[in-house]
Amino acid sequence: MKVFKFLCQFVFFSLLLLFIFKTPIAADTNLASNPSFETGENAPIGWETINGVGCTNSNDFSPLSFEWSTDFAKTGFRSIALKDINWSQAADSIPGRWATKDFIAISPLPQEYEISILFNKTENAHIGPSILVCGYDSNGILRSGAGGNTQFPVSGGEWWSHRVRLTSRDSRVSKIKVSLGSHCFYTFPYGSLPCTGSIWFDDIVIRPVGKIKVHKFEDLNTNGIQEVNEPNLETWRFRLFPGQNCEGQYITDGPTNASGDIIFPNPFFGLPLSEYSILETMMYVKRDANGRPFPADARQDGWVNTTPLCQNVTLRELETPVVNFGNIRGPTVPYFSQKDPSWANQEYDHASTIGPFFCGATIAGCGCAITSSAMLLKYHGANKSPDGQDTTPQTLNSWLKVNNGYAFGALKWNSIAAYSVKANQVFGTQKIKFKGNGLANDFSTLNTELINQRPTILAEPGHFILATGIQSPSYSINDPAFQNKTNLSSYANSFTGMRLFEKTNTDLSTIYISTPAPTELFLVDSLGRRVGKDPETGEVYAEIPNSYYTLETQFSDQSFLDPQIPESNLGVNTLVIINPQLDDYTINSSGSQNYPIDFSTYDVNGDISVENFQNLDGHQNFNLEFSPEPGSQIQVAQIVETDIKPGSVTNPINLKASGEIPVAILSTDSFDTTSINPQTVKFGPNSATETHQKGHWEDVDDDGDIDLLLHFKTQDSGLSPPQTEACISGQTLDGIHIIGCDLIHILSP
Repeated sequence: MKVFKFLCQFVFFSLLLLFIFKTPIAADTNLASNPSFETGENAPIGWETINGVGCTNSNDFSPLSFEWSTDFAKTGFRSIALKDINWSQAADSIPGRWATKDFIAISPLPQEYEISILFNKTENAHIGPSILVCGYDSNGILRSGAGGNTQFPVSGGEWWSHRVRLTSRDSRVSKIKVSLGSHCFYTFPYGSLPCTGSIWFDDIVIRPVGKIKVHKFEDLNTNGIQEVNEPNLETWRFRLFPGQNCEGQYITDGPTNASGDIIFPNPFFGLPLSEYSILETMMYVKRDANGRPFPADARQDGWVNTTPLCQNVTLRELETPVVNFGNIRGPTVPYFSQKDPSWANQEYDHASTIGPFFCGATIAGCGCAITSSAMLLKYHGANKSPDGQDTTPQTLNSWLKVNNGYAFGALKWNSIAAYSVKANQVFGTQKIKFKGNGLANDFSTLNTELINQRPTILAEPGHFILATGIQSPSYSINDPAFQNKTNLSSYANSFTGMRLFEKTNTDLSTIYISTPAPTELFLVDSLGRRVGKDPETGEVYAEIPNSYYTLETQFSDQSFLDPQIPESNLGVNTLVIINPQLDDYTINSSGSQNYPIDFSTYDVNGDISVENFQNLDGHQNFNLEFSPEPGSQIQVAQIVETDIKPGSVTNPINLKASGEIPVAILSTDSFDTTSINPQTVKFGPNSATETHQKGHWEDVDDDGDIDLLLHFKTQDSGLSPPQTEACISGQTLDGIHIIGCDLIHILSP
């Protein structure tokens, strides 16, 4: 009864929670002195024993012995113990306690504190731990006190954590003392008098803690601030993370109530003063007709966040921060994960035959670009594949593999538009257009795209993500590999490039040329305008309207939590011209040995035509004839060095002569004329064939290699004034088209 008398003399503290756990809390900011009881000579420094049940000595008799014990220790070698307890009175608090020797300064209301102690006890003893907090004013006068006993017994022989949380107190209190004791479970079914046994304590934590309030509302005017007419939203699930940016394992989660609120922490934990982040999961707690929650949450389809999905918050002393989240109904960017088990292990591109790539061979590792594209297609309404399946990373990948949508593991971005056009032709769904590439950290363009409701694919080192909205000063993102990364701040608010798309009903014609780095590409049109890297100067040009020259860097293997980033100079060099004119284009490639080039063209309807060249060496030149008209097929020819009338400087042609015109195709360091099929070679406007239906291999230019010498009848050539150039065309034994031209001088009659 003395315990009751002691507590009734004061205005109580309120101990909100009293719980037992096997797992101790972390000692972030520990106000306790010598918390593991390791330091001291005859007794632990900072601690003393008292006879009573309060925080100071009394005339009570302690039915136990005090010991600075080496029997058990959770940390180090020492603990403090109350041993040989023998208590037979009908009061559950047993006299005799260990107490802090000095005052502990605390802050005034509304600051909260949590006290945790590890305890162990003898087996079958119906005793438990007790924590008592005594409050003092600045003069050291005792003003308040409150006790916290465990509410149920636990087994002995193992360490448990007993916690209490201090939530309110006398406003005069500025410092406290804490005492640790025992109490008796003397009522059925816990036991009966007397209470006997021993109890040990170790690793006490006394720390300031706080609360974080999350509030959810419908942001009708999308300004991120709740107005009078904007309702609260209940059952939306949020997660609390340690540290910033919602990374790693979350601490706890829960749904908002009818007021749109959820208070963190949950009832079992206090939050130490530190950095936290709150993640809006875009999920809600779905309930049945009786109000009982289903086992799994449902996604909040049809809603768009107007505030960041992840918000950082700092929990400081004397503060209870409120973190507001707004959403609005409207078009929503769906989320796909490249690691979804439905398609994670599907072969990416043709990795089993031409891979594996740096990222591996599956959508889980390599599918960031196509997964971002699938989200983009669904958002714009291209929700079916051309064969009627739902648009997903799997159906998109399958369609691209069949329809030449990849080049050496890199996605041909215009094929995403082609996918939407082919689906539109069957189902009438929305068409989109590839607008081209954006520059690194071009936030002006990114803002324009997002303000106009055009989600934008952003390039990160070894990865692609989808920017979905503006969340000043950052941006919301859908990360196809890491769902918890919901803000561009996860990538230091930076990106290395953009891939831009928009809804369209117009021309999808495009030239798209790809080759693995370090091979470079350089294109010149009939007007002399240049695109790509000039092999002589090293300068990069984009003089043709809507032209781009970009290195599509290799993907990291996103199936890992911390993927290795490939070297920045590895990948596929890509030359793109959107809506090019009808023209003959000259392309130069400059590489080392055995490199390939993929030439792709798209007509106005997005139909693709492809021609591949393999095993090229050194510098090569090509001629590309392009037409945007529907059904047009690509025509690419490798340019070979040609010498009409070898040995002549001016190459005079007498059209009245009945003889033959000799034409030599010369071998170079990068082209071997023995690969040519002579019977396919034609000369002049009339496509004259070789007179002898064969060629003559000899060293025409005396440079030590073998050239091909051909003869064509003058009268069959179709040459006429005022021509100043004549050309040959043909094929190699592998079916590669070749073309070569030389200057001529037609003699006057």
